[in-house]
Amino acid sequence: MKPEDHQDHLVDMLLSELLGKESPPDVREKVLEAAERLPRPSIVRIHPGVKPGRRSRRPVFALAAIVALLGIAGALVQLQRISNARTPEITEFSGEIDHKGGRISPGESIATGKGSTAVLRYLDGTVLRLAPDTGIVVEETSRWDRSKLIELVSGSVEAVVSPQPEGRPMVFRSGNTHAEVVGTRLSFSAEEGRVRLEVSKGAVRFTPGTAGGGFVVGAGHFAESDKSGLRHGKIPVPGITGFTLMNAETDKPIRKQVLVSGETISLYSLPTREINIRADYRGAPPASVKISVTRHDGTPTGLPPHAEKDQEHPPFFVAGDHWPEGRPEDCSAWTPRPGSYRIRAEAAYTDERRANPGEALEIDLRITE
Repeated sequence: MKPEDHQDHLVDMLLSELLGKESPPDVREKVLEAAERLPRPSIVRIHPGVKPGRRSRRPVFALAAIVALLGIAGALVQLQRISNARTPEITEFSGEIDHKGGRISPGESIATGKGSTAVLRYLDGTVLRLAPDTGIVVEETSRWDRSKLIELVSGSVEAVVSPQPEGRPMVFRSGNTHAEVVGTRLSFSAEEGRVRLEVSKGAVRFTPGTAGGGFVVGAGHFAESDKSGLRHGKIPVPGITGFTLMNAETDKPIRKQVLVSGETISLYSLPTREINIRADYRGAPPASVKISVTRHDGTPTGLPPHAEKDQEHPPFFVAGDHWPEGRPEDCSAWTPRPGSYRIRAEAAYTDERRANPGEALEIDLRITE
């Protein structure tokens, strides 16, 4: 075997030991190029009767240099693998986001706007779904740690976390409150000093920022922490929780209180005659909401035709919105004729490819001039 063949064989053997069979070909080529630039070993010929001189150490230095280069290459490849393991990629989004797309490296952030959503995926299959008005930062625990760390600035994140390596849970953090996830399905939200965790599958260790140690939150349970203290228990059944009267000119609620069944609304007393009604929900956004409006006398309601279709994007309005035009928060205007109305809204939730109906809500209203 020629000397250069010995060298190639040695490089392949050391690369296999250091990096495994998946070592990138460009790393092998760079190491071979570096080895070619090393000093060649000198050949010493010994003649009879002549005392041999001191043997050259260049071959030893060359071998040590190759091993050092391979060690550096291995460290660089390992760092790249660790970075890829904790770097999510934006796989889909709707509306406006403040990131150009692709991978989100440690230290980078992403935020969704009003009515916008985004889906992030890790190499191990872990999926994050960012709700509208949500901001996160992808953090790193240390350069050599494969653990995933998400800093939730505001909003809500749903996560389906693949089983994580032992001792390296995925961490969701907001301020001093954090949740350690080994592998489960959950939602993590933060709003105005309140942090809430909901676990739908598996178990999560929740450590509140307030005084006290952490504890495990099991499937079907929640934990919530804010300045007033800590609350935990079973997750309420998801569904529609109320109806809010909206000003269609400003897209803002006319009042904070939800509508009450049997209530009478005087159009004259309102700041505008162009109104809408928003169906509010509890927990994670539903996959869709079906809203129906009828008059007790059976006459037409005056609602636009598209309002009768199932709505798939929050917020959910009785008279619909301008989502197709890219304005999901801009609710359509509706001026109901005087009379008695019945409004019903039912949310549908998708779980493991099955559609599950949530709690429906129905109210009766009387509209007057």
